[in-house]
Amino acid sequence: MKTTVKAPAKTTAPAAKAKAAPAKGKAAAKAAPAKAAAPKKASAPRPSYGDKKITVLSKANPYREGSKRSASFEALLKSKNVAEYVAKGGKMKYIGRWVAADIIKLA
Repeated sequence: MKTTVKAPAKTTAPAAKAKAAPAKGKAAAKAAPAKAAAPKKASAPRPSYGDKKITVLSKANPYREGSKRSASFEALLKSKNVAEYVAKGGKMKYIGRWVAADIIKLA
């Protein structure tokens, strides 16, 4: 009786499959229609404090020593108005926050 040996089924190596997968993805991505960019919403205008006088309601620095916010608060304590505060390196973003938190008052 003769025995026949079957040839093993052709299989692709895992590396070959991994290389083939991105090619399909790229082709599919190119075929997909591009979405139209949504128009940007206009943001609210930022408040302009100009040369308003600063009245500090909290004399002690409530921020951690050495932090950027602490340095801005120190500049605030030495300033008489907003323009002087900015000239000393203070950040405008803190002015609105400090007004809302009742740390300072602008006149």
